[in-house]
Amino acid sequence: MKHVLFVMKLRDDEKQRLTEIPGYQFTFAGDWNLPEEVFKETEIILGNPRMDVLKKFAKAEWLQLLSAGANQYKDIDQEILLTNAYDVFGEAISEYMIACAFAVEKVLPGYLGQQKERLWTRLDQPRLISGSKVLSVGMGSIGGTFLKKMNLLGAECYGVRRTVHDTPDYVKELYSFTDLDQILPEADIVALSLPETPETVHIFNEERMRTMKKDSILINVGRGSAIDTEALLKLAREGWFRGVYLDVTDPEPLPLNHPLWNTERVYITPHISGGSDSNIIRGRLLDIVSENLKLVSEGKKPLHIVDRKLGY
Repeated sequence: MKHVLFVMKLRDDEKQRLTEIPGYQFTFAGDWNLPEEVFKETEIILGNPRMDVLKKFAKAEWLQLLSAGANQYKDIDQEILLTNAYDVFGEAISEYMIACAFAVEKVLPGYLGQQKERLWTRLDQPRLISGSKVLSVGMGSIGGTFLKKMNLLGAECYGVRRTVHDTPDYVKELYSFTDLDQILPEADIVALSLPETPETVHIFNEERMRTMKKDSILINVGRGSAIDTEALLKLAREGWFRGVYLDVTDPEPLPLNHPLWNTERVYITPHISGGSDSNIIRGRLLDIVSENLKLVSEGKKPLHIVDRKLGY
C-alpha cells in the first residue's frame, strides 16, 4: 500500500474517485502546511511543491506535477520519478491565445479605454484573422491546438519546434529553432508556448524582435524567460508592436513598480490562461492522475515522464 499525498482542493466526489483505485492510501490537503508524519510517510506526491518543501519528503519515489511546465524540477533527486500534466491545458490556453489575437486585431483594449473616458472616436483599422500569417513558437499540446484552431479561422499557419517532423495538415510549414529567423519577419501573429530550457531563455531578444513586423502581435503563454523583458520594454516604447499579450512575465509575479505595467499596447494577465480551477481542466487533471496511478499500480510506466535534460 503506497502512501499518496494529493495537494489540491478537491470535492468529496473527486476524492472518492481516487480512493477507489486499489493499492494506495491517500492524504488530501489544500496546501503544504502538513503534519510531520505526512512528510515521513509519503511516497507519491501529486502536486507542485516548492523545492524546500519537496526536500522534506524522505521517502518520495514519484512526483506527479499538476502543470505541464516542469523545468524547475528537472534537477531534483534522480531517484524520484517525475511526470507532468502534458495535454491538459491545450484547449484552455489556446482559447486564451485566440482571444488575445482577436482583441488586438479588433482594437478592443483601446475601445475599452475610450469607454472609460466616454469617447466616441475611431481608432486603428480592425484587421482580419482570416488570411493572416500565424506563427506558433512551440508545437506541443498548446501551440499545436492553437494553430489547429487558427487554421479553421482561415489563418495561414506556421510552427517552430526543437526538431522538425510530421507536419500536421493544418500547418503550412514547420521550422526548427535554428531556422526561426526565416519565418519570423513574415508573421502577423507570433505566439510563444515554450518551456524554459537553456535553448529558450531570451530566445526573443532585442535583435530577434526587431526582425518582426512593426505591427505584429506577440503573445506569450509559456515561460516569461523566453522574452528579454528589458528589450521588450524598449521596443514597445518605440511603438514596435500592434499589441503584446503576456500571461507570463520575467520576473513573475511582475513587481508593482515595473514599467511594463504601464507600457502602451502591452496587456498583462497573472498566469491564468490555463484555467486550472475550471471543471473541465480539473476533470482532465484527474483523468491523467487517475490513469497514471492505475498504470503504476499495475507495474507499468506512467504517462508523460519528464525528460530531465530537456526540462519537459
